[in-house]
Amino acid sequence: MLMKRKQLRFIDYRLIIGLIAALTIVMASYSATSTSTPASAAAPTLSSIDIEPAYPPDLAVGNTRQFTATGTYADGAAADITAQVTRTSDNAGTAAIDATGQATGKAAGTVNIKAVLSGITARRSV
Repeated sequence: MLMKRKQLRFIDYRLIIGLIAALTIVMASYSATSTSTPASAAAPTLSSIDIEPAYPPDLAVGNTRQFTATGTYADGAAADITAQVTRTSDNAGTAAIDATGQATGKAAGTVNIKAVLSGITARRSV
């Protein structure tokens, strides 16, 4: 009967060692995941673009005018997106616009300035 008791203690000892090892692995795994950087939330979706100034004065030949773009997002937030939009002029012979939003009058006439980002387009007549 004494033999069975020693054998039982040996089994208990191995079981305890196994449980400690498993607990150590679980704790290490938890520690690694709890200290990692959480995934960032998706950026809000752009809803509209507004080009300013809303009512620009005539852009005389040789004069320049700065245009800015403000984005409104689905969550209601607004931000200056002037640096992110792609701008074009529908008549570069009348007015050209550069990547910073600076338009230059080239000839008499009317031109539409267009700003595009994430599939959203805004136009302003000059």
